[in-house]
Amino acid sequence: MISVYVIYDAYSRSLEHGSNIGFVVVSLLMVFINLIIFDVYERMISHTLAEKKNLIYEQEIEMCNRQAKDREAAYQQTRMLRHDLNDRLIGIGALLESGHSDEAAGEISRMLAENRLYRDNVSHCGNLSLDALINYKHSLASGMGIRLECRAEVPTELFVDGTDLCIILGNLLDNALEAVENLPLSQRLVKLVVRLEKGALYIMVENPYAGEIVEHGDGTIRSSKGPGELHGYGLVSVRKTVGKYNGDLVIRHGGGVFRASAILYPK
Repeated sequence: MISVYVIYDAYSRSLEHGSNIGFVVVSLLMVFINLIIFDVYERMISHTLAEKKNLIYEQEIEMCNRQAKDREAAYQQTRMLRHDLNDRLIGIGALLESGHSDEAAGEISRMLAENRLYRDNVSHCGNLSLDALINYKHSLASGMGIRLECRAEVPTELFVDGTDLCIILGNLLDNALEAVENLPLSQRLVKLVVRLEKGALYIMVENPYAGEIVEHGDGTIRSSKGPGELHGYGLVSVRKTVGKYNGDLVIRHGGGVFRASAILYPK
């Protein structure tokens, strides 16, 4: 509004003096200033969105680290139970031989209760960061009525840093869950494959989607279906992180199916 007022004032003065030079100069200057202001605001918005996403993934990484510690504690407990298993079975056998079946049943129930940790998890590959993140996302998907089919075939130790793994998988799975959240229940399916092939780490996330997908030059991908973005700025973070391992992110979509495949190589 200020720009319009200034341009109008310059136009009125140009009519009074019979010269349009001042009007043209002022008009161009105000247009240039507005373009700069719009660019600054757009950059501020993008920066704010990036900060929010980084905060979310920092919280998820902290969650993964916490779950990793809990899982390590569970493994330690399981090893202790296995170590004491022979002695406890001897005690249960003695109770059964002496006719104290109720006490034997109670001891068996206590043993089962002590080893119930993580029994309902879907990922058991042994890599703490990967298991923690997949199991966490699986619980979120279940709450949204989404089936998450997972196949993780990797060793316990990987050449990929746990934080980078959380960024890649976290973004890809979040995008997939967002894409299928509003689909009919029968179509809410996300497939995840993580495996080691000839020394390289292969990650694939596949999901159905509705609407048309539009790709932008900045690496973001949006859907014309619904108000939100389908696969947006998170892919930029994924590409950047994958690039640290001389890898690549390949996007394929068509026929209502979206697939993101990342390949990472040892540094």
